[in-house]
Amino acid sequence: MTTPAHILVVDDDATVRSILSGILTAHGFRVTSCSGGAEMWAALAAGPADLVLLDVEMPGEDGYSLVQQLRQHSALGIILLTGHTELEHKLHGLEIGADEFLSKPCERRELLARINSLLRRAPRAKPKTAPARPTSCPLCGSRVRYSLESEAGAIGSCPACSWSRFYPS
Repeated sequence: MTTPAHILVVDDDATVRSILSGILTAHGFRVTSCSGGAEMWAALAAGPADLVLLDVEMPGEDGYSLVQQLRQHSALGIILLTGHTELEHKLHGLEIGADEFLSKPCERRELLARINSLLRRAPRAKPKTAPARPTSCPLCGSRVRYSLESEAGAIGSCPACSWSRFYPS
């Protein structure tokens, strides 16, 4: 028996997370719901994911910056699911590394088809090399603290400016 694909649903709207999690769970996926970047990094530190459904407009780090950080060390599937409908937003998301871009609200069958398509062609990938863990924050220079350490990595965060980043092992 194969292990169900693990999908992270990252959206600051609890209702959207609940609806998407319900749909995906009903279709046999293992789902971790995250309200933003910090929770997403914590989930990735706890274990690998196969795909991320990611909102663009979130407080703190937006979906675009999260896509760029994910692409620095991962080949997992990324679908941007957002309220933006303009072509410029779609192109930007795809150019920085998202595999798909869907505007909300989207058709459930299309979302599932795109997820299944991505999972067929984007196998779970390990980082090639782990980035060095800094001791000081790249934004403000304060001391970085590491938490949620696991075999997958750890989250570095700055208590002074709220910067955070996942560092794989």
